[in-house]
Amino acid sequence: MTASLAGRIRERVADAAPGGAPLRIVLRRGAAVEARLVDASGAPLAGVVVELEHPTDPEMRVTLRTSPDGRFGFDRLPPSTYRVWVYRGERERVDAGSVTAGSGEVADITVR
Repeated sequence: MTASLAGRIRERVADAAPGGAPLRIVLRRGAAVEARLVDASGAPLAGVVVELEHPTDPEMRVTLRTSPDGRFGFDRLPPSTYRVWVYRGERERVDAGSVTAGSGEVADITVR
């Protein structure tokens, strides 16, 4: 079973069973990441696929495309520092550094 609520971190419950003991699910407030992807000259990179990867949970990955001005954002993330992966073409995955969810700052990430 999965529980979700706007602005909260989605939680999965693996051992829930019909007719079983009552469950108490606490949905923690989520953190956000905002960043802008730029090339070496500082020009925004539009339409690029970006993936954030949680440092200790390999199943915690979120993916989207940058906007026309190179910006991207994720919310409802557990507070942590995430590895940023950028895809060039269909298959080439490039390590673009890291960002911290919940820092409140917009990070510029340069892809070379």
